[in-house]
Amino acid sequence: MKQKLLKLLPILALMLCSSISFAQLWTPVFKALDTTSGNRILSTSDIRDFSFFDENRGIVSYTNKYHLTTNGGALWSDSGYVQYFALLGLCYVDSQTIFGYSGNRVIKSVNGGSSFSLAATPTPSFGNALIKVEGRFGLAAGQSCGAAYSNNGGTTWTRIPESSLCNSSGGGPYLTQLDIIDSSIGFIAGESGNIFKTTDVGATWSRVTPPIFGSVPGTNILGFDFIDEQRGFIIQEAGGNSGNSVYKTANGGTTWSNITPPPPGLSQGQRFGALFAQDSTTIYVTGDGVIYKSINGGVSYTIDESFNTNASTRSFQFKKFQRVGNTLFLSTANGGNSSNMLPKDPGLTRIFKRNLLATANGLEKSEYKLNFSIAPNPTSSLLTIQGIDYKNIASLSIFSIDGKLIKTLQQPQLIIDVADLNTGLYFVRVETKEAQAGVAKFLKQ
Repeated sequence: MKQKLLKLLPILALMLCSSISFAQLWTPVFKALDTTSGNRILSTSDIRDFSFFDENRGIVSYTNKYHLTTNGGALWSDSGYVQYFALLGLCYVDSQTIFGYSGNRVIKSVNGGSSFSLAATPTPSFGNALIKVEGRFGLAAGQSCGAAYSNNGGTTWTRIPESSLCNSSGGGPYLTQLDIIDSSIGFIAGESGNIFKTTDVGATWSRVTPPIFGSVPGTNILGFDFIDEQRGFIIQEAGGNSGNSVYKTANGGTTWSNITPPPPGLSQGQRFGALFAQDSTTIYVTGDGVIYKSINGGVSYTIDESFNTNASTRSFQFKKFQRVGNTLFLSTANGGNSSNMLPKDPGLTRIFKRNLLATANGLEKSEYKLNFSIAPNPTSSLLTIQGIDYKNIASLSIFSIDGKLIKTLQQPQLIIDVADLNTGLYFVRVETKEAQAGVAKFLKQ
């Protein structure tokens, strides 16, 4: 018994320490040059799109090819092919159902990406589209003001008349941003400052006026994320090659506030490219080789990650965020994939991921306001959650001390079996149906 206690002393000391550090917040899960199955080049052009169903299962595409992973990017499959081209708009509906946009067609996989088949061809057709399907609501948008919607989970698609969006019957701006808020409300945005909103599953649309709109060239919407119908964030070009800015609205776009991050000591203007709103106060914004984070709605920022190791990497751009559970994924928008580039060159097209609960000094504390306790602690098998009505529990998650998600339990329960965990220190996170969350530390013997 004495020897066992002596072995536990270093771990118990670690539990009392308030400064637990993570090695790296953002880690790559896909690189254009990869050593999977030997030293070979996985892709011959930029990443076109990606999507993850959970932390482990994902798909990445380029031209008419794609790769799959089932272990979080540690290993990617050999190239899969679709019979069309320009595979874009990748979107998981469930673990087996994946939508995409290839050529002028909506395509669909029902076997986890093993194969794709034609789902629909919007008439008249349009190319290079992004696509999202969430529940019954689906949206696709692309070139020349082309867009379509689905109100039955992607089974059928209806073309949205150009006159309903861009006040034109002969083409219009390229639509590049999609956001579905709930089963009825969605947004489409893109070139020339165009933003449109629907509240009836895509049947009718109204215009949302951005900070800069009209005949000003180069006012494209580059980043877009709305929390609900009223609160949202955008990145918009300022026009006239004068950089771009980050804005937020609290009234559905009637008024906007400039919340642009300051440049991190760079002489040239920042080119912001991707944006993710975790909630109304916590947002991530990407600039030239930099990922910013704000926890006060854009009043101030910290640099969450910087890839600016030298002047040549300042053009390192980002394209798309995607949140899956507590994992945030981010892809780059550029980076020539020539075979003479080093695999560690940050200019290579790739995908990164971040645990949203992790900070440089441990799990994020600011969002955890739910109080509860766990017993026994230490434990060798079972943990009991105390101080919470089990009927109010929405999810239970267990994380390692370095912030890695170990397991998630969706069923409400007060007793957790941790017998399968290795000896060490862990965190248990409880989230309620009212979206409150709390974290407690425990030691697995």
